[in-house]
Amino acid sequence: MKLLKFLFDITLNLTIHPHKSLKPHQIQTEQDVARLANQEVSALQEIISNKEEHYGFFRQEKKDGTLRDIHPPRKKLKLIQRKIKKFFDHFPWPRYVQGGIRKRSILSNARLHCGKKMVAWLDIRKFFPSTNPSMVLESLEKIGIGKAASKLIVELGTYKNALPQGSPASVSLANLVFLDADDRFELFCKKHRLIYSRYIDDISISGDIDFRPHKGQFLKFIEQKGYVVAKDKIDFIGRDRPQIVNNLVVNDKVRPNKDFINDLKNDIRCCWTEEGMELLAADFGLLPRELQRSLWGRINFTKQFDPKLYKDLKAIMIGAFFK
Repeated sequence: MKLLKFLFDITLNLTIHPHKSLKPHQIQTEQDVARLANQEVSALQEIISNKEEHYGFFRQEKKDGTLRDIHPPRKKLKLIQRKIKKFFDHFPWPRYVQGGIRKRSILSNARLHCGKKMVAWLDIRKFFPSTNPSMVLESLEKIGIGKAASKLIVELGTYKNALPQGSPASVSLANLVFLDADDRFELFCKKHRLIYSRYIDDISISGDIDFRPHKGQFLKFIEQKGYVVAKDKIDFIGRDRPQIVNNLVVNDKVRPNKDFINDLKNDIRCCWTEEGMELLAADFGLLPRELQRSLWGRINFTKQFDPKLYKDLKAIMIGAFFK
């Protein structure tokens, strides 16, 4: 059954989608959003009027033992949010935005920071829960989407005054909201000959100087946008310690560490159920088929370091998708 669904997803992906050539300035009215979503405006309004019926809810334990609220959209809304995500797939995202972007990954993000004298990472605390509808609305209008269309996208993409964990559109919308701060980071880092990138809520900065004195400015960029940094998730790492970006060691060449392997195994296991795969894909800001390609990329990456591990991971992956 999974094999049939996999082949169906590939076939579906080959279909020409009319929104692929659309630009933000072409999305001005509620009717434009409805065409993008392949729905009638009335159908979208019905969903908005009964949002709670279109979301599930459960709590998921994080690595630190705390719980996070997950609100996965039900089928009809999920399909609409996927179309919103696909629309933003064609937005000209700058190089330094790495998460939830096609053909970019934790591997491409880590490679940007390889071989530097210092690497820093900062974690944006509660990124999705801290992103409210007014922030999303402002960011949509800023790129040229009309007010009426922006309001409708906000209603379809937010829930309980935040971006919901589990929605296919949340990473794209969060990326858009933080883009102003990304630009400030990039200009500052260029001026000081540093490399900047962000993978969803993980910010990485690297360079060949000691840039710890700039920590206050980095925090200011984040706070100016309405977010805060997790105080226990800030570090500036020299060559005397393993320099970590997305659980990859980047001191000399990009290498996996134990956390990378454990996370990869857990991610593959999530894909043993359709629900688990879809939630994981939403976490990464990817569609399920894009998640599959990403997982294979991470598995293939391990081959050069541990051929036996590669074979084991490959077997687990095949079992997850073709059982």
